[in-house]
Amino acid sequence: MSEVVKDVGRGFIRAGVLWMVSAGVAVVLSCVCLFIPLWLVTSREWPIWVLVVSGVVYLLVLGAIAGGVFYTIYHRRSKLLDAVFLPLGLEGSVYQLFFRQYHGQFMGRDLSVYFFRGPVLEIELATTLQTRFSFSQTVDNRLADLAGAKAMELTVPDLENVRVSGLDHEWVTQLLTREGLAEVILRLTEPPEYFATRTIYLRPGKMVQTSALNPKLFEFDLPAEEVRVWVEDLVTLLETAEGLPEPTVVADLSAIERTADSMRESSSKMWKWVGLVIGASLLCLLGVFLAAVFGAKFL
Repeated sequence: MSEVVKDVGRGFIRAGVLWMVSAGVAVVLSCVCLFIPLWLVTSREWPIWVLVVSGVVYLLVLGAIAGGVFYTIYHRRSKLLDAVFLPLGLEGSVYQLFFRQYHGQFMGRDLSVYFFRGPVLEIELATTLQTRFSFSQTVDNRLADLAGAKAMELTVPDLENVRVSGLDHEWVTQLLTREGLAEVILRLTEPPEYFATRTIYLRPGKMVQTSALNPKLFEFDLPAEEVRVWVEDLVTLLETAEGLPEPTVVADLSAIERTADSMRESSSKMWKWVGLVIGASLLCLLGVFLAAVFGAKFL
């Protein structure tokens, strides 16, 4: 079994454990605060206010637990990521409600960082290049071939284990044979301790380093000095690529990429609205519950 498959399995285990714990807490709270009081009111003729109070307590406790867990996880994650990316001169903000994004300039380049579910860490540099390539030590060639990305045949020393694909093979070969760049590419594509896969790819307008999947079950870290080296190496790779003659084979963004970019740009505002909708929905549920209880009393 490949390591990537194992790491995907660990991700499912983490999610499964969290869902089981959450479901267990919800079931216990429902029994104590809803079903037992409902039985007492309907079968033992207890006063209706017992059910009302227990229902309010149920919502308050459930909300407090969910809010406490969210705050603890988000605060811990934010503290870890802020310690890594704020010293690089970036500004951080919420991304997709539960995660983080960072934007700014580093070494004179526009830099964006996104951390989201997976875990996935994307480090992006803006560029004027309009072609495509990808480098990875962890991508399965058979899966890449099914997607139509054929690996290039390379004779570059030290890069035998790096899978390379690109639109302009001659231009990519010129890039890879630049003196000292092989060591940079090896560092950029070698998965660190807390990520199982890593890919460097160039697409029209951006060079991106994507690190994904945590090989550890319940442990995660992101050393600041190590991340700084990744970003510096990414800048070195991009500046070397931009210093070459223009590639002869170019590309445009796909419709999917344009849509993804548009959604990402509007994500901050969108997820603020999502949070407001969730809060309003909970209040509405509370109102419906109280109305149903008091309505049943007077029928």
